[in-house]
Amino acid sequence: MSATESDDYMERLAKRMMALEPEAYQEFGDIFGPRFKAFFLSKRVEISEAEDLAVSCITDVARKVAQGKYRITKGGRFESWVFKVAHNGLLDWLRKRKRRHEIEVPLRGDVPTQSALGEKPEGNTDVMCAVHDALAQLSEGDRLIIELRDLGVEFSYSEIGERLGTRPATARVRHFRALKRLQSILAKDLRVKNLVNGKRTTR
Repeated sequence: MSATESDDYMERLAKRMMALEPEAYQEFGDIFGPRFKAFFLSKRVEISEAEDLAVSCITDVARKVAQGKYRITKGGRFESWVFKVAHNGLLDWLRKRKRRHEIEVPLRGDVPTQSALGEKPEGNTDVMCAVHDALAQLSEGDRLIIELRDLGVEFSYSEIGERLGTRPATARVRHFRALKRLQSILAKDLRVKNLVNGKRTTR
């Protein structure tokens, strides 16, 4: 297939996706899933992370196209736009990974002698208790997916999907929603509010 034929095919695929044709979305995932993974691997992302990012990008592109954020223009290339989304996804992932390394709230194990948040150990204890209390308020399914993804060993969405009997993309969406519910509970917890405001809870 020539470059021109490839561009024409991609634009037709984009139009089908904009028309919300289910087969087009499946076709898009089949084509770009391996390419996204290869792209992230070329950036020295570990294979499990590359797989998760590939699934994330497929979901993001599909959502943006369905929302009308891609516009077919004369001389425009759908493929270039798609990889721009992938590149932005990589930058977001790198920023989040950097923040995780700079600020790390312990959820299991011993409390460190120096908190990454600049607080004394007591502050960390409050956060740990708040997190565990919030987890107890979640449904069993939400709690399980957060434990698999965020506590202890970090499983990829592919691995979580296998454990839950669902697709990686579905596992990613479920994890996102579970985290939003957890954050909503924590946002109302005085121990977290006090830590954010530089106060200490009364014991």
